[in-house]
Amino acid sequence: MEYLFSQKRIEDYFNQIIRCIKNEIDNYSEHHFATLEIESVVEQLFNRYSITVPVLLKDKTKSYITTEHLEGHQLPSGTHFIIGQKYPVDIANYSIPFSGNSELFSCIPTNFSGGITDARIGNGVLIIQLTNWGKIIGNEKILGNIKNQLLTRVDKIEEILSYQKNDVDKFLESLRPQILQYLEGKINQVKLKIDSSDKLNPFK
Repeated sequence: MEYLFSQKRIEDYFNQIIRCIKNEIDNYSEHHFATLEIESVVEQLFNRYSITVPVLLKDKTKSYITTEHLEGHQLPSGTHFIIGQKYPVDIANYSIPFSGNSELFSCIPTNFSGGITDARIGNGVLIIQLTNWGKIIGNEKILGNIKNQLLTRVDKIEEILSYQKNDVDKFLESLRPQILQYLEGKINQVKLKIDSSDKLNPFK
């Protein structure tokens, strides 16, 4: 498992995207700069590097129970155990599909007050594991408690994703102008270089 929304600031992720765009533009040939249609290239780059905040597809959630045999030191602090003995622990597993960019699950939004939760990001799914460190199967009260724990976690995740959406909306609003500005600057540099090269020739 890994902690969500804890690995890097969302601003750093945005800056990484901008660097990738600039690197792609930097690799254009002088001929390409001389012949490209600016508006078309800006739109292509915007669409290619545009990002979407994840949306949890909760109605497609799958749940299942697994049982792990843990050693005493793996149990919660204060639990009585016998050294060398293993204890069966039922695990409630939830697989929640999502749409959008999975990278954002690692990003800290600018408006963030804590409450990080642990989960695992699979191939298009968010995996959450919960347990009461004992038997789950057949215990209606514990099953209900774990369902409530899941709802609390999902609510928190969606709250943080809503903060991210504010950040992403602002970033996307500024992305086209940033691409255009950098692209125009590179085009002007190329034109100036060509012009200066021509001026070097005394026979023209």
